[in-house]
Amino acid sequence: MFLNICMGNLNSSYLFYQHRDIPNKLFYRQEMYNTGQTFATDCSPVGYKYHLLDTKTGKQLGEMEARPVLYNIGNRAFYPQVAPYKSFEIDYLKSNVRDKGNGSKFITLAKNESKALGCKGRVHLIASRAYDYDRPPHVFYKKMGFVSNSSKMNKYLDKCIKFGLNVGQSKSNSLKMYLPYTPTETPKVSTFGKLFKFFKGLKK
Repeated sequence: MFLNICMGNLNSSYLFYQHRDIPNKLFYRQEMYNTGQTFATDCSPVGYKYHLLDTKTGKQLGEMEARPVLYNIGNRAFYPQVAPYKSFEIDYLKSNVRDKGNGSKFITLAKNESKALGCKGRVHLIASRAYDYDRPPHVFYKKMGFVSNSSKMNKYLDKCIKFGLNVGQSKSNSLKMYLPYTPTETPKVSTFGKLFKFFKGLKK
């Protein structure tokens, strides 16, 4: 659920958040532009910044920056079987409070935004140690269903999940990961199949 406000002035809206129909946690989205301005009317957004709020206290629980990206036929870093393709790229994700389910809420949001913005459910990112060297997010993303193009790393991350391990310091720092995508196509019926079905119907 989105809260459509322009600026994050939570104090002035505190009483509104206490309404019984408002959930305990709420997202609001800001549009980002190349102009350097957060909001504009003469151009399209190049990305979005999502904020997760605690509606009881008005505190921010986390944030995510993401955007839809179109990859050409020569770039198969994330989806090797599909090119060209459009995917929802998570550039930055941070949860201010760990182990409270906030990160998984952002991933669910990213999946929904991917579908809404024409990316057909594709979501990709680069798992990095940049923001937490000792506890990088690789294992979390694997739990959320993300995979890499390295079967060796996928097996290693599965092992970390199974035994409750953190990613070793010697392992990949910046790992390209994506949610597996399976296109839903309507099965094509051959001309022979259509004729067979037609004559079968006549017999009835």
